[in-house]
Amino acid sequence: MKNKPQTVEEIVREEMERFKASAFRHFMQWTMDDVDEDHAAAVLFNIAAVESLKDKMNPTSDDTLSPPPELEPRAYSSNQNLER
Repeated sequence: MKNKPQTVEEIVREEMERFKASAFRHFMQWTMDDVDEDHAAAVLFNIAAVESLKDKMNPTSDDTLSPPPELEPRAYSSNQNLER
């Protein structure tokens, strides 16, 4: 029996659920003072992964902000003397 092809959104949603489950599992291990690995780092990694996927799937206008004018390259005309 073949599985129905998944959409990108379904694949990302499943991946996010795996990251969330892993974050929760590591959080519980961290609260129990389990020291077999760095559970705090694993919690943060998994949360960051979920947030990164959210950003990639739902870009906002904040993602395309322009730099402030003082940081933009200056356009020089061909007849402008650049030497001072």
